[in-house]
Amino acid sequence: MKLTLASGALAACCVAVAAGPPPVPHSFQPLEYVPRVAAASNFSLVADAGDNKSALYEIQLDDPSAQYAEPAIMAVLAGTPYEVGQAYGTLLGKHTDALYKNWVGSKFANVVEMDAVAVLLDWLWTEGLEKFTPKEFLDELKGMDNTAGDVKDLAKKAKRIVSLSNLPADTQNIERVIVDLVMNGEEGASDRFLASCGQVCAEALDGDVAHAAQLAAQLLGGEAKHRERHHGPGMCDYFAVWGEHTEDGRLMSSRNLDFDRDIEVSSGKLVMLVRYTGGDAFPYATFGTPGYWGALAGMSGAGITVSEANLDNADVSFRGIPWPLRLRQILSSAQTLDDARKTWAAAPNSGAFNFLVASAVDVLSLIHISEPTRPRLI
Repeated sequence: MKLTLASGALAACCVAVAAGPPPVPHSFQPLEYVPRVAAASNFSLVADAGDNKSALYEIQLDDPSAQYAEPAIMAVLAGTPYEVGQAYGTLLGKHTDALYKNWVGSKFANVVEMDAVAVLLDWLWTEGLEKFTPKEFLDELKGMDNTAGDVKDLAKKAKRIVSLSNLPADTQNIERVIVDLVMNGEEGASDRFLASCGQVCAEALDGDVAHAAQLAAQLLGGEAKHRERHHGPGMCDYFAVWGEHTEDGRLMSSRNLDFDRDIEVSSGKLVMLVRYTGGDAFPYATFGTPGYWGALAGMSGAGITVSEANLDNADVSFRGIPWPLRLRQILSSAQTLDDARKTWAAAPNSGAFNFLVASAVDVLSLIHISEPTRPRLI
């Protein structure tokens, strides 16, 4: 999935999969498709949230051959954070439920493992990430819980997806996350971890926390034991260009998402527009897969764009803002790169990943445009 973000007016644009001779960007990982850009030609109302503010639309693409297996969709979510959460539950709750089932179901061998993983993910959230999550997202989760309908534990599933996203790829680094929460967390963290670990840690004799952490990390990171991968390793990337490298000097930034294909997240695409009311937050759009509550990439009405790519290393912790929500926070609050840096520095990091934050306003000031034109979010 490749999504290109520009500093001009927002067009919901999606990349289609087309047949053709594949390029080979890496000698060990030939691509099996040729990406092609397709622009939105129209939007059809699918559902509304009943509040006259939020709605879900199907995106019609201008190239009939560039359709996904599932329709590309756009969700417009407006209101207070709590109301945005309510609208999310109404319009996208079933998508989150499906994404969670596909993700966890593809990675873990059986229902016993899936249930054990769910408990561990809940522990990772409450013991670490939740304590650093900005209030607006906690309010959204409360709104989701009140509108989940037929979707059981919607808010929990949204949080578990965020926790899964935040996990390092390597088992030894997952183990570091767990040990850090146990050793440097609040009083009783060790007992709460052993209780959450349950049968997974039964081999850890006499409550050996270090051994239990190793066993839990092996479960959380051990999907390769159960399923043969049908693709090479992920190669997420992004870029930003401006000045002499673009036609008019303006900023263009991108994010190429190489998710695990076994999760089956590429069958459709989601553009999620968020507009908080009653405050100073900038409206913004995130780009990703239906059911993903955080941001994988996005652009704001202030001209800020964000992107992310994994870079697994030992400098990792869950005692910080989960990065999919950190990116949403930057989109809603930053007007310049300096704003983004200050917001980022105000709270600890969690994932040891690479992030790109780009600012159209900063670029426009460099190329001497006195009155920058900001992106227009529908």
